Amino acid sequence: MQLRRTRTHERLDAAERGGSRDPGAGACGSRGFGTVAREPRRRAGGIDASGGPFLRRSEEPARGTGASAACSRRRSSKLPARPGPARSPACLHGVALALLVACAPAGGLAIDRTPSEAFASSSSGGESSGDAGSTGFEPPSSGPTGPSSGSGGTSGDGTEGSGGTGGSGGTSGGPYVSAHGLWRYLVEDPGAAWADPGFEDSTWPEGQAPIGGGGAADLSTTLDPAGPSIAARLRVAFEVDAPSPGGLLLLQLRRADGVALLLNGAPLLATNLAGDAVEVAASGDEGRRYLRYVVAAYGLVAGVNFLAAEIHRKGASAPFALDLQLEPLGAVDGLQVQLRTRGYNGEYGDRNVGAIWVERPGGEFVRTLALWAASRREHLVRWRASSGNDSTDAITSATRKSHVTTALTWDLRDANGVAVAPGDYLLRAEFTEDNSNKGAPLGPLLEVPFVIGGATAVTIPGSGGFRDVTVIGP
Repeated sequence: MQLRRTRTHERLDAAERGGSRDPGAGACGSRGFGTVAREPRRRAGGIDASGGPFLRRSEEPARGTGASAACSRRRSSKLPARPGPARSPACLHGVALALLVACAPAGGLAIDRTPSEAFASSSSGGESSGDAGSTGFEPPSSGPTGPSSGSGGTSGDGTEGSGGTGGSGGTSGGPYVSAHGLWRYLVEDPGAAWADPGFEDSTWPEGQAPIGGGGAADLSTTLDPAGPSIAARLRVAFEVDAPSPGGLLLLQLRRADGVALLLNGAPLLATNLAGDAVEVAASGDEGRRYLRYVVAAYGLVAGVNFLAAEIHRKGASAPFALDLQLEPLGAVDGLQVQLRTRGYNGEYGDRNVGAIWVERPGGEFVRTLALWAASRREHLVRWRASSGNDSTDAITSATRKSHVTTALTWDLRDANGVAVAPGDYLLRAEFTEDNSNKGAPLGPLLEVPFVIGGATAVTIPGSGGFRDVTVIGP
C-alpha cells in the first residue's frame, strides 16, 4: 500500500533538517540559480504532466519524495506590488463558456518519461521544451470531442487523422480538420483576400501536414520559401452539417515559429505573434509540440467552410512548420491547464523557478499542481505565502534552464487527497528569474478564475509573462 504524503510529513522532514523557514526571511541561502541542486521528480498524485496533447500515462512507483522545508503561511495580499507593466498580474474574470477535461485514474499518475534537455539552453527570450513532462510530439487522436477520455485526454496511440481537403468527417461527428491532413499551400504572395471562402486556390499545390521547411523536423511536406517573414500560406476546406450557435472548438496546433489562423476569412487565433512579427523563435523541440486552444465556433456555417493559416518565421533561414486538428469541444472530468512562460531579462536570464497552484476565494490554499524549484523555492514568494511551502503530490522538478510549455491535468483533489466541492476557484501561477525574496521585484503572476461544475473554458494567447494559456474545467 502506498502512503500519501501530508503537510505534516513535509514539516517533519523540515524539522529533521533544522526547522522551518519563513517565506520572506531570506534564510535559505544566498546562492544564485547557477548552483542548483536537482531534486528527484516526484509522483504526480492525480496530476498528469504533459507537454502538448494530454496523454495517458502508466502507473509506476514513486520516484522520491523531494521533501522541502515548511514555513509560516502568509496571505499574498500583504506582499509588495511589482513595479512595471511587464510584470503586472493578469487577473481574468467572467469567463464561463464550455468544458473539456480528462479524468485521472485512481492512485494518480507518475511521470514515466524524462523530457529531453538537449534544447533547454535556448537563446535568451526563446522558447524551448525541457522540464514539462512528456514530449507532446504525437499528433492528436481523432474523436468527436477531441482526445478520448482518460488521464491526459488522448489515448496516446499517435493515430493519424485522415487526409483530404475536407478534413476527416466534420459531418459525421469526427474532427472538422484532422492532424496530418491535406492542405493547399503557396510560398509566394497570393494577393489580397487569399483567406476568403470564395478565393480560387485550385492551382495551389497540395501536400500532407506537417508542412514546413528550413530544417524543421518530422515534416510530411517540405517547402523552400524565398520570403524571410511569411513563409507560407495554407488553406483547407471542410464541411459542417449543423454548427452549434455559440459553441466552442478545440484546436490542437503544432506551429513554428508563429501562426495566424482565419476561419472563413475572419481572424480565429494568432499565437507567438506581435502584429505580423514573430515574438520569439520556437527553438528546440517547441516547434514539434501540439498545443491546445479553445476557440469560438461562431464563424462556422452549414456546408463548406475554409480554414486558412499564415506561417511566420523569425528569420529567412529559420525552421517553420504547421499541423493542426480542429474539432468540437466536448466535456469530460478534471481540470486541464496549459501555459508557457516568457522571459523578461531578469538577473538569471532564462533560468527560472515557478509554481502553479489552486486557491479558493479569499486565498485559502487547495493544492500545488506543479513546482519547478528544487532548491530555489524561497524566491516564489506568492506561492509560499499561499501554500506554506506545501508541494504534496505536485509535479516537481529543478530550476528550468529555459522557458517552456507546461501542460497538466488535475484530478480535483486537494493536498490531503480529498475531492474538492463544486464552486469558485482560482488558478494561480508565478515564476521568477530573480532572487525575489532578497529585494528583487516579484516575477510575473497569472490568475485565472474557474468554476468546478460551472462550464468554464478559456484560452488567453498572451497575458503578461505568460503565453498560450488554456484552462478547461468541469
